[in-house]
Amino acid sequence: MKRLSRLELAWLDRLAKRKFAKLARKRWQSSSRKRSVARRHARLRREGRWGTPIFAPERFVLNDPISRSHILEFLAEIRARVTQGEHVYLNFAKTQRMFADGTLLFVAELNRLYRYLGERPIIRCNYPRDKIVEQVLQQVGVFDMIGKPCRENVDDLDASVKFWKYATGTKAIGELFEPVLENYEGIIEKRLEQSMYKGVTEAMTNSSNHAYIDTRPDGLSLKGVEPRWWMFSQERDGSLIVALCDLGVGIPASLPKTRMKDWTSDSIRAFLTGIVTQGQISTDCVMIKAAIEIGRTRTDLPYRGRGLQQLKDVIDVAGSGHLTIHSNKGCYQYDPSKRSIEIINDYRDSVLGTLILWNVPITSVNQSETHDHH
Repeated sequence: MKRLSRLELAWLDRLAKRKFAKLARKRWQSSSRKRSVARRHARLRREGRWGTPIFAPERFVLNDPISRSHILEFLAEIRARVTQGEHVYLNFAKTQRMFADGTLLFVAELNRLYRYLGERPIIRCNYPRDKIVEQVLQQVGVFDMIGKPCRENVDDLDASVKFWKYATGTKAIGELFEPVLENYEGIIEKRLEQSMYKGVTEAMTNSSNHAYIDTRPDGLSLKGVEPRWWMFSQERDGSLIVALCDLGVGIPASLPKTRMKDWTSDSIRAFLTGIVTQGQISTDCVMIKAAIEIGRTRTDLPYRGRGLQQLKDVIDVAGSGHLTIHSNKGCYQYDPSKRSIEIINDYRDSVLGTLILWNVPITSVNQSETHDHH
């Protein structure tokens, strides 16, 4: 083989360097274009052309005063922007944790806007930085509502996420708890669907019968709103967990107009004074406790008026579990395993509706039903 001269070797070396430089330049231009597009998209979001950026809170939870305020401000901002006809961009970059109560309230509010506004709102969002948060938004249907592609394989979802089931409906459940749910969308935990606990049945019925007796004070003035409920449910590690939400007027507003409508003002005051050991009797949390107490005392019909009390009864029979009820500004918590079994308090901000979070051991179902039959 003929050996290349020094000049030929130098020429080949220059040619290789030119080709390498050209390839490197193409790669740089490609990555530069990507960076430029990303900067442009970020600028468009800042300018609002993709929708007004609204940052989601770090924690979606209702029993912490600071987090509660943040999520309620977040929801109020969404309602306000959508009402003004703006395109809305939800930014989940800061979100780190999503609990059942705060997440269900967010899902219910979002679903309500899509269902009942005259013109479908344009809402978009980014993919969260936190992988679990992204899985939650996918699992409970937020991405489907917004129209954002789901990236996570359902088989690879985290154990804290994949068991949650989401459903919404309007049908008031029957007088007895035997019939399965009707007229709902989504999936309900099988055990709940098959044996349908009386307390959850009655709570749903109350959502339909009492929660929507007046216009919700959220500034939307929606017309033709159905008596709708939203639910998360899951069976995991020997427990059944149910979160149930309605976006009605709340227990403090509906109770005086329903179960107390025939009471005199003196009898109402006497009743409330009798169930509160200290503090004011006109607060929202006291009205939640009053609704439970009325359910305990008014048992003229076996399937009426005992929804919230029935949730407590199942916990008492099991000896464990917990119940939390948020309604407007009030909060009621019941947990027999704690020193303070029953806690009531008011927050500064209103959830503008009612949200029930119920956690009970699976074994308590059979015990409760046996107890009821005797």
